[in-house]
Amino acid sequence: MDDIEKMEDVLRQNTTELGDLRTKALDTQFNQESFEKNEENTKSYTGLPHFLILIQIFELCEPYITCGPMSMLSKFEQLSLSSHWSKEEK
Repeated sequence: MDDIEKMEDVLRQNTTELGDLRTKALDTQFNQESFEKNEENTKSYTGLPHFLILIQIFELCEPYITCGPMSMLSKFEQLSLSSHWSKEEK
């Protein structure tokens, strides 16, 4: 019985750690979901006050963002990263 309890404790610890890592990974991504779930990301990475403003800008710019079959980034990721680097240069 003691072995089962130890394994259950390890499983709980691993489950908690996995949840923490998922949250951390989401916070370091530049996809639409990460900005939508964390308004602070929008402010710090783009300089825009709200996610809704970022989405409106994205919808206006989307037709002009190229995303070919070899692109590793989505159109949204390209926009959010370019706005991040533009903000850093200022």
